[in-house]
Amino acid sequence: MLDIALKLLKDITNHSYEAYIVGGFVRDYLLGINSNDIDICTNAPINKIIEMFKGEGIAFPQYYAFHIERDGVCYDITSYRKELSYRRNKPIDIEPAKNLAEDLLRRDF
Repeated sequence: MLDIALKLLKDITNHSYEAYIVGGFVRDYLLGINSNDIDICTNAPINKIIEMFKGEGIAFPQYYAFHIERDGVCYDITSYRKELSYRRNKPIDIEPAKNLAEDLLRRDF
């Protein structure tokens, strides 16, 4: 699982973009808890993420997101973003974030 995530990070950074594993997986990893998904964030625009991983997953450009499933694990790759408002715990007003620090403000970990 982590080896696949690290390969995805390398694929992104090989295109001269930043990429980080973030969110609940990091917390679970540190606590020794099994996880079934990994969130990756990057400064790559969603259209570049789609180009990089074309045919490997499903794009959700309205959320700046791309989902890849491998061996039963979901890898969510998102462009840095800010979530400005929510409805039923889903973001409904989203805009690009300038950097990792801005993106991390919306995350639980």
